[in-house]
Amino acid sequence: MTEEDETIDETIEEGNQYEIQETVYQGAEAKVIKCLWLGKLCIIKERLSKGYRHPTLDSRLNKARTKQEIRGMYKARELGIETPAIYFIDSEKNLLVMECINGPTAKHWISQQSEKLSSDEYDNVLEQFGFVLGLSLGKLHHGGLIHGDLTTSNIILKQGDPSRPALIDFGLSSQGKVTAEEKGVDLYVFEKAVVSTHEKSSALLTGLMEEQPREMLSVKRSSGQNAEVVVPSKKAGQMVAPTPPTLVNGKLYFTPIGGITVPRQESEGAISLGELLAIIKPVASLHLTFLLEWSFVYSSYPDSCKNNPMTIVVGEKDAAEDGRVHVIVSTANLQSEDWEFKTQQLYYAFGYKRASEEETKRSPFQSDLIEYFGQYRFLLEEWRNLVRQTDFTAVEDRLIFSTPGVHKGVAAQRLGHPRLRIILSEMIPHAPTPPTESRERCSYISQCSSIGSLGPSPNSWFRGEFLESLEGANPSPKQAPAKMYLIFPAADDVRRSCQGYLSGCSLSYRSRLHRAQGWLQSSMCKWRSHAKRRTLAVPHCKTYAKYEKTIPKWQMVTSANLSKAAWGELKNNGDSLFIRSYEMGVLITDPSRFNFAFDYPLVPYSAQDEPFTTDKHHTIRDIFGNQWQPQNRNEF
Repeated sequence: MTEEDETIDETIEEGNQYEIQETVYQGAEAKVIKCLWLGKLCIIKERLSKGYRHPTLDSRLNKARTKQEIRGMYKARELGIETPAIYFIDSEKNLLVMECINGPTAKHWISQQSEKLSSDEYDNVLEQFGFVLGLSLGKLHHGGLIHGDLTTSNIILKQGDPSRPALIDFGLSSQGKVTAEEKGVDLYVFEKAVVSTHEKSSALLTGLMEEQPREMLSVKRSSGQNAEVVVPSKKAGQMVAPTPPTLVNGKLYFTPIGGITVPRQESEGAISLGELLAIIKPVASLHLTFLLEWSFVYSSYPDSCKNNPMTIVVGEKDAAEDGRVHVIVSTANLQSEDWEFKTQQLYYAFGYKRASEEETKRSPFQSDLIEYFGQYRFLLEEWRNLVRQTDFTAVEDRLIFSTPGVHKGVAAQRLGHPRLRIILSEMIPHAPTPPTESRERCSYISQCSSIGSLGPSPNSWFRGEFLESLEGANPSPKQAPAKMYLIFPAADDVRRSCQGYLSGCSLSYRSRLHRAQGWLQSSMCKWRSHAKRRTLAVPHCKTYAKYEKTIPKWQMVTSANLSKAAWGELKNNGDSLFIRSYEMGVLITDPSRFNFAFDYPLVPYSAQDEPFTTDKHHTIRDIFGNQWQPQNRNEF
């Protein structure tokens, strides 16, 4: 008996009682029952004895399959695939008590879609569902796990959401160094099950197989693991390694998209958190984030760092460490959902650590970091001291940040939008005003995922103090006032996205608030990213920029949404600044390093368009056939 077998056996506890509710399914091998276990609705799966088998063989076989199912489910969860949580194991009775996942099987859901959708809508929905399944199966196979019994009956859609498939019934699973033939057989079994169960199901298989080759490139990015990845080449039978990403000082990057088919060249231009950390090989790291999914962060780190604390991860010094201090400003929270399915950007820069503070050349970027860490007082003093000894003179960009509080006097000019105004004035000094006849109206673009209360009129804040800060030292003349645009996904953008309405969970705007500031509608533009092939990935990145005619003059990528809470609101005739949140962004004025997520020219809202709002019941169905139920939550 292996150590793992003993561990599984030791999970048995005596005295646990369960109350049977109803039989869900009884097949040749097992019985599935709904029950109440410790007051919680659960599923019991009990393997059945076969009278025609020798008792000893029957016992060994059922015990082996029960343990195989447990191993398979644990492994799948490690790979980031939804499976029921296991609450209790009785190895004597070959019985498992598991989480009861609320939702229909994929088999039942597909039948529902065929009844209520038109032929074209049905094909579109099935193809999108195939993409999602392809992502999950790619993770499964690249993680060295074969399901062994893939059918639409063994897939449950959590909460009825087709973008959240959960796999069940791992009794025939196998794991280890699986071969290409084993992966192919797994997919072949699924294909035969689909064809024999569902009419007109070719779109599902098309989406599934279209996702498989791309998944071979992106799966390790999605899961954050650091392992060898291969992708199919154009020539049959050959496998080639993907081009590894490289990090360039002062460059903006995109994150890979897991929910849409992205051409290989676009995937190679993106970088995941796992790849980022594998390249950097951090000796110590600090994360400042709004939302945290610890399992995602943990799995993204190289193995040498995985036993270290959560907030500051200190690893063994790597032979490749070269004394660099790395700075990453990301629009994504530290959770898998943000890094896998949204349009996100990150900025990378580095400096070299010197022997002492006296030997370190000063630079604006270094001063910005020291100033920002100082906002946390003594909590980050160790990191401030590290930055004081780091030479960032090769970095030309500046950091724009916010911290909560009522800031007065000089402090009111060092944070939020007043800080942007001052630094823009330093980086782009005042230019002489051109003759009236040659003046062109410049454009300022805001692109965000959340909109706050901006006031009853444009001049209350948006075209008032905020615009003044965007203009820096170069205010627009009265004869040619600046144009202001806001890119925010329309309801139709969300419906058609790779996650359907689920992507709306990363957006925050209320219909009641939009009615109160209806003047904003005329400035709003749809989300379009055809040039970057990310139109179907709803943006969570935030970008602010200035254009003169069609030429961008500066770009800022930040965590700050369009709100007074993030950028601050001046009080007491400008003597104080009120900010509610921590924000961080980077300002770039070098055109060679601009990297915009959105298309330009912009696409304004039509008369029929409306912004996606979270508190409204959106009845038009998304690509998965779902509606959006109203949600009430605060902007973030």
